[in-house]
Amino acid sequence: METQEITVVQVLIDKIIPPKHPAGETDVQCWVDALRGAGGLQQPLRVQRTGDERFEIIEALGAECYAACKQIGMATIPVIIVSEIDGAAMWAEAGSIEDQLRRPKLPISMRVKLVARLKDLYEELYPETKHGVMPV
Repeated sequence: METQEITVVQVLIDKIIPPKHPAGETDVQCWVDALRGAGGLQQPLRVQRTGDERFEIIEALGAECYAACKQIGMATIPVIIVSEIDGAAMWAEAGSIEDQLRRPKLPISMRVKLVARLKDLYEELYPETKHGVMPV
C-alpha cells in the first residue's frame, strides 16, 4: 500500500462557499460548544477547489461546522484540499466520521447524518454491497 502525504492548510473562511443545505440550529450550537471547548477546530475539513479560487466543503457535517466557525468568528479554517474523490480521501473521511460518532453527547440528528454519509462512503468503496446489487 502506498503512503500518501496529506497537507493541512489554513483558508480564509470567506473563500469557502457556504454549503447548499441549511444547518440545524441545535446542531450548530453543539458545534459552537465543541469548538469553544476544544479551542477551535481540531480536525480539518475536506474541501475541493472550485474554478474561482474558492473552496467547496465535501463533509457530512460541513454545513454545521462551517456555520459554527462563522458564528464564533474564526477568520480561517484548517482544510485538506482534495483534488479528486479517491479511495484514500474516502477512507480519511470515513475515519473522521467514526471519530465523531464516538463523541458521547453527539445529538441524534448529527449521528443520523454521519451514519448516512458513512454508508454512502462504504457503498462507493464497495459497490457490491449496495442494496439490490447482485454479485457476479
